Amino acid sequence: MTTETKAMEKQEKKAVEGSARTMERRPVYLPATDVYERQDAIVVVADMPGVSEKDVEINLENEILTLRGTTQPTEQEGFDALYSEFVAGDYERAFAISEDVDRERIKATMKNGVLRVELPKSEKAQPRKIAVQAE
Repeated sequence: MTTETKAMEKQEKKAVEGSARTMERRPVYLPATDVYERQDAIVVVADMPGVSEKDVEINLENEILTLRGTTQPTEQEGFDALYSEFVAGDYERAFAISEDVDRERIKATMKNGVLRVELPKSEKAQPRKIAVQAE
């Protein structure tokens, strides 16, 4: 090992020791999601187990729909965990959406860990049937 390499290692070690530690970040999961289209709306259904309706945040900005859900860690009263494979984490997913969505009529519901977001199409974007008349 060269003298230069040893000096770099000492600097790195000194920087790590002197740096402030931040909070450990919880994992962020990508929720399994289905997107389907009806004549009048686009529907997004996302699985977010352990998330309640008060812990969901939905934002629409610059044609990007962002879904976020936060879980609360569960403790079993009177028990100590000996082994655990599940780590409580948060959910996040983003979608680019069309400008044809009527932003004023977007609705979202949450039931049993399943988030359902309905993105109604604006009137101009909805298909319409045109009647043909004889001359």
